[in-house]
Amino acid sequence: MEGEVHERGSAAALDASQAPRGLRATRTSSLAWLLASTGWGGAAALAMGLDAEPAYRAPIVLGFVLVCPGLALVRLLGVPAAMAQISLGVALSLALDVLIPAALLYAGAWSPPAALAILIGLTVAAAIVEFLSSAPWIRFRLR
Repeated sequence: MEGEVHERGSAAALDASQAPRGLRATRTSSLAWLLASTGWGGAAALAMGLDAEPAYRAPIVLGFVLVCPGLALVRLLGVPAAMAQISLGVALSLALDVLIPAALLYAGAWSPPAALAILIGLTVAAAIVEFLSSAPWIRFRLR
């Protein structure tokens, strides 16, 4: 104990077993996130594609675009604190929700279903990358 300095949050004081729990990516959590984000994205696409009643479509699509795209990308960064992941995820989702339709508008291809499809594709791709990076047989790691 003599001479050891353990400051809270220092890299030397935290190894993998002592790291803050947060939304740390494990194989099970990565699979659960992949299934949840794909299911929610599918529900949003179905609600838009079937032209569901606005009372049903709005909460599904709004919930997806406010949470999933940003959180899928933030989970790849390995932020240890759960609240930080959630707040960064919502902020990044809002930024993507503005940038993607703006890019479509400037390209002359404005289409709300196309913007939603891009967001769904981005979310599912990020969730697949996270799932594969947590697999023991994959040699690369994102963090």
